[in-house]
Amino acid sequence: MVHYLDGDREPLAELLAGGTPMPAEVRHFLALVISGEVSLGSRRGKNSKLTWREKDTIREAFFTVYKYTELVLIFLEQLASEARMEPIYLRRKMEKVREDANAKVAAAVGRCANTIRQDPYANYIRQAKDWARFEAGIYDIKDESGTYVIPVTDLTPDERAAFALEQARAYLANPGLFAPDLMV
Repeated sequence: MVHYLDGDREPLAELLAGGTPMPAEVRHFLALVISGEVSLGSRRGKNSKLTWREKDTIREAFFTVYKYTELVLIFLEQLASEARMEPIYLRRKMEKVREDANAKVAAAVGRCANTIRQDPYANYIRQAKDWARFEAGIYDIKDESGTYVIPVTDLTPDERAAFALEQARAYLANPGLFAPDLMV
């Protein structure tokens, strides 16, 4: 349904053409479309020709690559020390991984790397970095009242940090395991 609002009719048409029973919220959405209360989104601008599948490809790729490279950057000093290299070299390596992934995703969807790095896709990058910081125990995801918004784990921040450090080490050892279609 979200894809329909972005201007893509295909997912909704596939749902209707298939024999899958529709949930109540889909029936309600279709009623709004038929009544004219919901209309097809405008597909103007530089990213207007991207299909929902291409947008999902960009979103997933950015989330994966930026989350794991951010984990490496969070533990930069420790990982650089373990690898016996200056932190700047490790930082440059992560920047290169990000640039290469951006170029591969751009080629996969037929756009230039600068286009897909801009909004609205920049939001996916921020989300991935925020999630990496959560996993690293830097902060918790809470609302204003202090209640956990996403109770995803019973681990303490220190336990999450230890697990995230192991993920960062594994990513450094073999980045292709995390996103094989994006790695060289």
